[in-house]
Amino acid sequence: MLHSFFTNFRALFPLIGFAVGALSLKLFSRFMPLDRGRDLAFEGDKSKGKRTGVGLVLYIAYFALVALLAPVQKAMWLYLAAMMLEMVLGHLDDTAHLPWAELKKGLSDLGAAMLVAGAYLWDKGPNFIFSLIPGRPAYSLPLWLSFILLCGMVWWSINATNITDGVDGLSSTLAITTVAAVLVVYGILKVEGAFFSMGLLLLGVLLSYLWRNCSPSSHLMGDAGSRAMGVMMAVLIMNTGDPLLFLLLCLAFIIDGSASLLKLSVRRLTGSRTFMDSVLTPIHDHVRKKSGWSDAQTVSRFWILHVAVCVVTVLLLIGN
Repeated sequence: MLHSFFTNFRALFPLIGFAVGALSLKLFSRFMPLDRGRDLAFEGDKSKGKRTGVGLVLYIAYFALVALLAPVQKAMWLYLAAMMLEMVLGHLDDTAHLPWAELKKGLSDLGAAMLVAGAYLWDKGPNFIFSLIPGRPAYSLPLWLSFILLCGMVWWSINATNITDGVDGLSSTLAITTVAAVLVVYGILKVEGAFFSMGLLLLGVLLSYLWRNCSPSSHLMGDAGSRAMGVMMAVLIMNTGDPLLFLLLCLAFIIDGSASLLKLSVRRLTGSRTFMDSVLTPIHDHVRKKSGWSDAQTVSRFWILHVAVCVVTVLLLIGN
C-alpha cells in the first residue's frame, strides 16, 4: 500500500483525485450509455444524448484511490462496499430498458443504509455528540435506536442527493461544498487519518466531474454516481461523531429532495392527489418553472445559500 508513503503529502490528494478522475472520464466515459431524457422532469429533454452513468467510472477510480492512498481499516471497507453497492445498483437502473420501480429503489437504498449504519455502530458504538459543540460529552443511545436513526440519515442522504441531480452542476457543486465543509470540521475536531484522506480524495474526484457537468454539461452522474455520492457524504458526516451536522451541512439537499419525498409519501399513504399541488418538486424544478430562474441562477442561488449555512455551522463550531 502507498498510504504510508503519502501520509505527509495529503495536501496533494485533491489534485491527485482531480487528475485521476479527469483521466478516467476521458478514457472510459465513452463506454457509458446516452441519456434518454426524463419525461417527468421539467426540461428533462435537455439531458437527452449526453453521457450518463459516468458515476460508475468516477467511483471505481475513487475506490482505487482510497484503497491505495488511505489507511483503510475495519468498518471503512464496509463503507466502501456500501458505496460500490449503490453504484452498481444505480448503474443497473441507468441501463435498464424501463426505470426501476420506486419500491425496488427504496429497498436497495435501505440495504446500503443498513450496511453503513451497522458498520458505524460496530466500529464506534452508539455514542454521539448532539450539541454541535466540540468537547461536550457524548450521549449513548440504545443500539436499536441508533441503528434506526443512522439508517434513516443514510437513506435520506442517498435519495435527496439523487433527486437533486437534475440541473447541470447543481448536485456536484453542493456536494463539493459539503465535503469541503466536512474537511474543515475534521480540522476543528481533529479528526485525522483515513476519513480525512477519503474526504480530500472525494473532493478532487467531484471537481473533475464538475469540470464536465457545469452548464451546459456533457456528462451526467446518473443514479450510479448520485446514489454513491449520497453514501459517501453521509459516511463522512457520521464520522465527525455528530449526526446533527447532517441537517446543516446537507441542508440544501434536504430542502430540495425532501419536498419530493414528502409529496410522494403523503400522496401514496393518504391517496390524496392534491397534496402540495401548487409546488412542483423537486424545488429546483419549481423555481425554474414557477419563478423563472435560469439553470445558472438556480445553481448559483442554491450554492450561495448552502455556503452561507456551511460557513455559519463552521463558525458555531469555532466559537464554542
